[in-house]
Amino acid sequence: NNIQILISTKASNGDMTAYVNADLQGDKKLHYMLRALMYMLGFAGYTADYHDSLFNTYSETTTKLSIIDKEAVKLMYGGTSITSGMNVDAVRKVLMMK
Repeated sequence: NNIQILISTKASNGDMTAYVNADLQGDKKLHYMLRALMYMLGFAGYTADYHDSLFNTYSETTTKLSIIDKEAVKLMYGGTSITSGMNVDAVRKVLMMK
């Protein structure tokens, strides 16, 4: 069985439940539990560009958020100076983009 984790959403109230494969152990189990939590927070993607990221396509044992992961959480959940009504140039300045 290749299924490591299953996320279930209750349509009526939006509650989410993660079911973790009982055969997982150690870092692999923790990795998939963290991935499920991050998925529930809105982080559904993967990357091949950041090797130390929890979202790295090729890792099943990463158990900590990397610097880029933490920055993504801050960006998504208000740890930046981005506010409603900002124009593109102002957002780029906050994100230190060209």
